[in-house]
Amino acid sequence: MEREVVVPPFTRVHVCTVLMKNENVQTTYHGIAQYSAPGWTGREMVKFLDNNNISKQAVSDDLLQIAYEPVNGTFTGALTISSEFIAVHPDVGCQKMIRERNIQLKNLSQ
Repeated sequence: MEREVVVPPFTRVHVCTVLMKNENVQTTYHGIAQYSAPGWTGREMVKFLDNNNISKQAVSDDLLQIAYEPVNGTFTGALTISSEFIAVHPDVGCQKMIRERNIQLKNLSQ
């Protein structure tokens, strides 16, 4: 992503990116694991996975020499996203602008 700020000559600005962080993100995910090994058929991969207690749900595709397995779980962790790019006069500064916006947003939600 590209951002551009045009500033007249002999002018100063304070530019910053505001990040929003959520510490307790929890979401489910669904995917497909793919197993392969050079020279092995899909059936050989399934047998190996089953014999070594790695997977009891894998299915084979001998044409592609691959074994597949459904994977489901829950992601728990922190998520940080860039939410806003602002340019302000240096005397105002980003911290003051962020505080004022947070107060305005809080008042709107009440």
